[in-house]
Amino acid sequence: MLPPLPSTALHGALGQTLPARLGRILTPDAEELALPGVTGQAPSAMVLAPERTALGLPRLELARGETISFRVGLIGDDAWSHRDEILRAITLALEGGIGVRPGNSGRGRPALAVVESVELAPVFSAPAPGESQRIVWLTPVRLVQGGHVTAHIDGETLTSTLWRRAEVLARVHGSGLVSFPDRPESPIEIIDSGLHVVSVSRYSSTQNQRMTWPGLVGFLNLAGRGLKPLWRVLRFCEQVQVGKATSFGFGRFVLAGRSGGVP
Repeated sequence: MLPPLPSTALHGALGQTLPARLGRILTPDAEELALPGVTGQAPSAMVLAPERTALGLPRLELARGETISFRVGLIGDDAWSHRDEILRAITLALEGGIGVRPGNSGRGRPALAVVESVELAPVFSAPAPGESQRIVWLTPVRLVQGGHVTAHIDGETLTSTLWRRAEVLARVHGSGLVSFPDRPESPIEIIDSGLHVVSVSRYSSTQNQRMTWPGLVGFLNLAGRGLKPLWRVLRFCEQVQVGKATSFGFGRFVLAGRSGGVP
């Protein structure tokens, strides 16, 4: 049995097997970086996301022999150059066990069966004027507005989140010399929303307590003059996830193509 968002269990197990030196490479100290706008803990160069969830249920139950896939994204040359070490840490984490067996009879011990590279999502052009674009969150997204995780996403919050995510990752894990587009004067417009709140429960061995993190899943239909100039940033964030706790599996979305004309 695994948590509804099973990548949270993998993240916890990795905390025990990832070498401290590698942990500092993936999540450098923000004070040592001394970069404008980067305070507290720097964003991790590794994001996780499961290909299967049990959102809205108390747990995800797997039968013996059943498989589950995880998506592991590495951001920047440093992280990619240590991919073999990261893979070994994941293997050790699984060997140590994640989740629990029925009846609390110890941890489940899945095996890492197959590792394969996956192609990035198909590239398609930005919507033309008058067209909209649908964004679908596959795992709960936790965006901060006014210092708190918001239960409602507006265009300004989404635009700021996408922009900041891409900019900070470029500063921390990139060369800092990327061709970065100017921030659009107008934010993305949200013309339709099908989001709802789900709560993800997980046990934290660090804090020795069960924690519940709310987030939003569903879709947004986007449009407006800010959509086209932000398109490259939106495509980048599709690969690296957005919001809080992306290394736990939160904030994964896909661009689902045109959602029709703007009403």
